[in-house]
Amino acid sequence: MTDGMCEALNGTFKRDYVYENCLDTPESVYAQIAGWVKTYNSYAPHSALGMKTPEDFFYIKNRCLTGLAFKWKEEAERRN
Repeated sequence: MTDGMCEALNGTFKRDYVYENCLDTPESVYAQIAGWVKTYNSYAPHSALGMKTPEDFFYIKNRCLTGLAFKWKEEAERRN
């Protein structure tokens, strides 16, 4: 992960979660991180992903790649 990506994630986390939920101690933030990550990856659409959630984008990408791998395997078997 690049510095810019880390800074962007840190800023998004602070803006959308820490400040929004008035978490003022490190302990209160740590206790809530897993829930925020789940929300961030499962329910929040991202403009960089065509307004898909990271979970949806990953599923679609892997489904396409799996389909291609299967197709390539079938073609290779036919040639042999």
